Amino acid sequence: MYHRRIVHCCNVKEVAPSKRLNSKALIYLFYLFLSWFHNITSEFLSHIPSLVSKEDNTSLMKPFSEEEICKVIWSMEPDKAPGPDGFSIHFYRICWEIIKTDLLRMIKAFHQKAKVGGSTNSTFLALIQKEVNLSTFDSFRLISLCNASYKILTKLLENRIKPFLEKLIYPT
Repeated sequence: MYHRRIVHCCNVKEVAPSKRLNSKALIYLFYLFLSWFHNITSEFLSHIPSLVSKEDNTSLMKPFSEEEICKVIWSMEPDKAPGPDGFSIHFYRICWEIIKTDLLRMIKAFHQKAKVGGSTNSTFLALIQKEVNLSTFDSFRLISLCNASYKILTKLLENRIKPFLEKLIYPT
């Protein structure tokens, strides 16, 4: 509610032309609001304990090595259904020397930007019939068919964070 009042008072379209706020006033009010919000956020977050040490964070944030990537590719099931790109993990194994440079570049870009480009994270959804009599969607099993490069990224992240999960998630 409070931020709406600030945004409302800064809405230039609602101020009469003779009383229009200039850009400096808008910027001042905007930063005033941001500092207020930041203080509340910082105050709130200060009560949450940090569970990741600086050393852990360094370990989590280091770039993926070619050895890590190879280990992931050769640990995955090679002939699972391919995703929208049509490639299976088997393809990555067979053509490793040809595609290695491009895959390493894609993973490095993901690590730097925390985004994947193009249709890397595109997924096909397939409904597999579980029962003879189809009455509801519960009669189907939903399967997502992800691109192999996306599966590789996911497995890299999984392997990287797995050793820290016990520290981050309390037992129920």
